[in-house]
Amino acid sequence: MNAFEHFIAQQDVMAARGGGRPKRAAVFTGVRADSSTEVSALELVKENPDIAVGDIATALGVESESLYPVLQRLRRSGKIVSAGRCTRGNKWRAV
Repeated sequence: MNAFEHFIAQQDVMAARGGGRPKRAAVFTGVRADSSTEVSALELVKENPDIAVGDIATALGVESESLYPVLQRLRRSGKIVSAGRCTRGNKWRAV
């Protein structure tokens, strides 16, 4: 029996057993819980209008690159708006 025939035989056995491991269905509820970084960033923006991304990152102790997706989620949810650009990145304002 060559390798190909062996592979086909294994596939036949798995099909006879029901196809192997059962598939898990993806479940999406449509609601995403706010992360602690989102909550902390939102509080900083509320306390400091026109705060820059770099300042938020410094205050939270994270890299500013990792903060951009968090701020974009807050923007899409309508909790903050962009207040322009500065040397330390975009500035943000709470709604």
